[in-house]
Amino acid sequence: MTHTAQNGDRMLHVGLDIGSTTTKVVVLDAATEEVLHWRYKRHEARQAASAAEALRDVAERFPGARLRVAVTGSGARDIAR
Repeated sequence: MTHTAQNGDRMLHVGLDIGSTTTKVVVLDAATEEVLHWRYKRHEARQAASAAEALRDVAERFPGARLRVAVTGSGARDIAR
């Protein structure tokens, strides 16, 4: 699903979980809490690259949207820096 025309100044909440084996991301509309996108992918010990890829994917799917990102999981500290 593409939300390009709807993004404008839209605020989205992004949850990014970088675990020991997988990266998971979910995107919520901040106003309605509707799940707009989610992804689950094995990262094969490439936590930083996988997190960057997931965030690039979100930015491409929702161009122009404002994002508030929360990071969690075993790889969160290094990614958040």
